[in-house]
Amino acid sequence: MRAALALLAILFASPALAQIITIAEIQRGTMVTISGTVDKVMDDDEFILADETGNIPVYFSSSTPPVELGEPVTVHGYVDDELVLELYAHEITRADGTVLQVGQRYH
Repeated sequence: MRAALALLAILFASPALAQIITIAEIQRGTMVTISGTVDKVMDDDEFILADETGNIPVYFSSSTPPVELGEPVTVHGYVDDELVLELYAHEITRADGTVLQVGQRYH
């Protein structure tokens, strides 16, 4: 019974099964999954993700941006608990379903 409960907990913690929320619904200091469009590629490790409710900087540990301007993506990661909202990506999922591991778990 414990093994079954542990398996269920792991499955429901998976980013693929996480509930997608809007940028406006983001809470500081939490793991989130959001979808939107790449609004701007800022640097080798940052882009701006936008949805109908706002935008947020997304950081990832990579030497080259894994996304392109205008690309629709879903991002799973940790929202910093500082004053300015910033998302530290763990996974980026492209529209074709390709999942990119782009960071580490922050919490």
